[in-house]
Amino acid sequence: MIVSKSVRIDSALKDAWRVFADMSGVVNYHPWVINSPLLSERNTGKGASRRCEFQDGTSIVETVTESREHEYIKMTLSETPAPMKSGTVSVYFCSVNGGTELRMEMDVKIGLGPIGWIIGPLAVRPLIKSRFEKAMLSMDHFIKTGSKLDPKGNIVGTSVAAT
Repeated sequence: MIVSKSVRIDSALKDAWRVFADMSGVVNYHPWVINSPLLSERNTGKGASRRCEFQDGTSIVETVTESREHEYIKMTLSETPAPMKSGTVSVYFCSVNGGTELRMEMDVKIGLGPIGWIIGPLAVRPLIKSRFEKAMLSMDHFIKTGSKLDPKGNIVGTSVAAT
């Protein structure tokens, strides 16, 4: 199942790239991530790997398979929570009038046989699209303020601004 979502943020491309490409930094802005330990020696670029640990107790491993600075990052997903079996994520960056257009695409394999074929498009796809959008808007907020938003859009932490 393919899921795609584009979001325009006000932050400059170089800032969006710097924050997103920092594999251990996703915990600073992603509303559902509570911890993001590195699993590799690299923090950026091909081969960089992290475990995203979520509020609900699940986790997922993301490993960069390809990237072109300021253009795109592609990752494989492994150790995925049910009903996901596996997947890939690609994030594309484009400078637009001083801001950044982000396009996130996920190719996800849903388990559960025929049930998965039904719940994937009806429930999982809209959930992923919504989470993509909230994560990117939260990243924009983090770049501007240094604080993180929770899934409801409330500020949950304050630090030095990311820019």
